[in-house]
Amino acid sequence: EALGARMSMLCEAGDCLLLSGDLGAGKTSLSRGFIRSKLGDPRLRVTSPSYLLSQIYEIDDDLEIHHMDLYRLSPDADLSVLNLPDVLYTDICLMEWPDRLGSLIPENRLDVDIRIANPTDDSRIVRFTPHGDRWKRMLESILECKA
Repeated sequence: EALGARMSMLCEAGDCLLLSGDLGAGKTSLSRGFIRSKLGDPRLRVTSPSYLLSQIYEIDDDLEIHHMDLYRLSPDADLSVLNLPDVLYTDICLMEWPDRLGSLIPENRLDVDIRIANPTDDSRIVRFTPHGDRWKRMLESILECKA
């Protein structure tokens, strides 16, 4: 959650984080920390939107966070219900299991891959891949933040 909170400090409208990795590795936990920090509510209930596909959190009248979980979708699923062309460019998007997007993956984004390092403890390996100049600059800032 702490990493998600740090990441939220610099994100703004049009930012997209694509979260992949092992099942149970912490994609929803990262999202929870991000959303709680961005909304300034450390006790906000943030759960996986697996069954809903998308959970929306309003930051203000003009900006929302869309937390999506595409795990249950088939590769040929109709994603129009998620209004992705609008969401990906006007709001903040946290998307778990982005491999289901196919050709809809946005060009400018931060890929965050979370792996379980050791099943007997809570250690994780997190790999960032920035796409676009803005994300390269932002990733440097995120990694410089102190917990």
